[in-house]
Amino acid sequence: MSVKQESNLRNIKKNPAGYQIQFIVNGKSYSGFEKDLTKAKKLRDSMEKKLKVAPNGAFRQSFEKNKGSYIPGTNKKMPVGITLKTHYGKDVNTYDILVNWTDHTGKKRTKVFYCCRETTYTPNKIKQAYKRAVKFRKAYEQAVLKGALSEFDPKMFNIKK
Repeated sequence: MSVKQESNLRNIKKNPAGYQIQFIVNGKSYSGFEKDLTKAKKLRDSMEKKLKVAPNGAFRQSFEKNKGSYIPGTNKKMPVGITLKTHYGKDVNTYDILVNWTDHTGKKRTKVFYCCRETTYTPNKIKQAYKRAVKFRKAYEQAVLKGALSEFDPKMFNIKK
């Protein structure tokens, strides 16, 4: 079986009577059964959407949206795990893009992409930080899907001075 076929049959196991679909989400098992492969794929896809499980290699923005933040310069919601934050300091307000992720030991972390101060704000500065944040989040999710999270290095997304 080729790699393309294997990814097409993700979460589907063949048995003599038909096809078993199974997901384990937060330690809880969800399953279904279909005799026909086409129906099994449709059931799998509907279960992915219902359980908000990302299909292999997918960036999860299609399943969930960040309720509080919008992509700079648009009226579209930001993808899951990315948030625009305004920090109100005593004398200076700043804009940051925050990306939530979990390291290989299971510790929750936040990567901060600095945009600008309120006094030097331009839409272009926020868009640049947003693009870096999306690139980071996609690389992180790819590492999770490949099972290579221990090799994921968040420092490679730092700006070199």
